[in-house]
Amino acid sequence: MIVTHNGTTTTYAFTAGEARAMLAFAGKDATRQGLCGIALHDAGTYATATDGHRALALCPASVSGERTAPEASRVVPRATVERAVKAAGKGGTVAVTANCATFDVVAFDASGAAALAIEGQQNDAQAPAVYDAYASVLAEADGRAPCSRVAFNSRYLADVEACAAAYAVTSKHVGWGVALYPPHDDASPLRFDVADCGNPHDGPRMFGLIMPMRI
Repeated sequence: MIVTHNGTTTTYAFTAGEARAMLAFAGKDATRQGLCGIALHDAGTYATATDGHRALALCPASVSGERTAPEASRVVPRATVERAVKAAGKGGTVAVTANCATFDVVAFDASGAAALAIEGQQNDAQAPAVYDAYASVLAEADGRAPCSRVAFNSRYLADVEACAAAYAVTSKHVGWGVALYPPHDDASPLRFDVADCGNPHDGPRMFGLIMPMRI
């Protein structure tokens, strides 16, 4: 993801693979519309997605320009992102340009040509507090002893692998890897980082949480 500030607007440019990875963690429950999409946060310039059971955060590869508008958060609806990803195709990009009131979504195919434009979407669904809660947990240092046994939905781990594959394409490095940090008890989430093993000091650009199964 590349973030560009331009006065009152901010553009978040995702590769199609990054957008698909975010959708894998976004909610689908129509009764929780606030979770059915990708949340974009001006404060910290990062993106998050969660369905309430797991979360994925994406940090930008680069940030440029200056923002003059107040910081805001908004949720780009799942259906909008899905349309854009489909139009972008393999190797394409999805760009979201937002101000405090509206956002536009443009999908570019692998050649760089605009394949779809969705303009003037209202920022009606503000990012709910759950995104902030996940962000604070993600930021916690893990200095506690791990528990010895905990169960997770294996399908969620497959989604983590898909995130790693998306990162590998984006970074153009083959040395990507996934680091798993065990929880300290059976009620705490598993944290994972997706990073370039060849540049460990760069830190992860994708990282997230998976809540344990209730058994």
